[in-house]
Parts: sequence; C-alpha cells; structure tokens
Amino acid sequence: TEVVGRAGAGKTQFCLTMAVIVAAADRGVVYIDTENKFNPERIIEIGRARGIDHNKLKELAARITVLRPTKSEELLKLLIEIETVMITK
Repeated sequence: TEVVGRAGAGKTQFCLTMAVIVAAADRGVVYIDTENKFNPERIIEIGRARGIDHNKLKELAARITVLRPTKSEELLKLLIEIETVMITK
C-alpha cells in the first residue's frame, strides 16, 4: 500500500500506528522507510498510548523489520524480493 498526502498530513503517524497495531496482533511487519523517518522510540510511545503492556513492547518492536533503501533501484529490488524478506524475518 502506498500512502500519499501533503507534508504534515500524518502519513508517518498513520504508518507507525498501523505497524504497532499489526505487530500487537503477533504479526510481522515490514516497514519500508524511504525518508529515514522511522523512530523506534515512537513505536514504544504509540504502543503505550494504545494500552500495550510495558513488558510486551520490546517483543512488539522486534516484530517490525525496517528496510531503508537509499536508491530507487534498491527500492525496486526490495519490492520484488519482499516475500522472501517477510518469510525470513
């Protein structure tokens, strides 16, 4: 899924919240961060705000795999290989 919108619209907040919700359901998350905005501390804050037990927050964060492609070619390669990344993480 691609999320688009103007600057400051809440795209990053939305994606981080969705990552927390999915990870809290014991599912793995692959977060592709093309703007270097992923902040693991923010994941913990969102988890706390959603009432997730403090002891489970570290497990939750471990379910989120962050990929940071720096070039468009690297991003395209990741998108092609995403199934393998998801299976191995």
